[in-house]
Amino acid sequence: MIDRLIFLEEIGKAFVLKRFRPNIRAHFLKANIDEVPYKLFGALFYLTQAITAFFYFYQVFPHFQVASAIKVFLFAFVYWTATSLALAVLFGSALYFYLDIIIFNRTKQMEEVLQDFLRLVSENLKGGMAFERALWSSIKPEFNVLAAEVRLAAKRVMTGEDVESALREFTKKYDSAMLTRSFELIVEGMKGGGRIVEIIDRVIETIEETKEL
Repeated sequence: MIDRLIFLEEIGKAFVLKRFRPNIRAHFLKANIDEVPYKLFGALFYLTQAITAFFYFYQVFPHFQVASAIKVFLFAFVYWTATSLALAVLFGSALYFYLDIIIFNRTKQMEEVLQDFLRLVSENLKGGMAFERALWSSIKPEFNVLAAEVRLAAKRVMTGEDVESALREFTKKYDSAMLTRSFELIVEGMKGGGRIVEIIDRVIETIEETKEL
């Protein structure tokens, strides 16, 4: 109720240009946050204004009471604008840094289990499954973040997107050479008509060598 009265979401959206919203949403998705928290942005706006007002009226304004009205107005305008912008940059940078830590940890978690996941995919293929079936059947709870991302790719395939495009879209989300190279080799192997099992086994060996190094 309170957030509706003070228009948190509307104010949050007002300060995010439409052309930047897709990039911002993509960054939050990497951190496993499905919706952009515009209400948080609105709350941060109110917080910056409250902090700015506090320092202005209790620390700055008393020293300018003897100045002319025009000087007070001009100084207040410059001070309020500069302080609000500085606080907005500070809070925005802190939020971005926090998201980057989450994304980094999610990426590392996927890299840790990638080898085991691909080994299970290889075993499913050797058991006679088609590639898509082998990939989706390898989704296990113990693979955590990787399982969730592959599950999202599976949903895109079910809605009509081809598996190659879905896997490439997944790897583009994260700054991981291991994930990108591994799935790129698999996708290229599928397109080239090679024995996908042999390619996956070579990828697994490469990951093992990389970890050893």
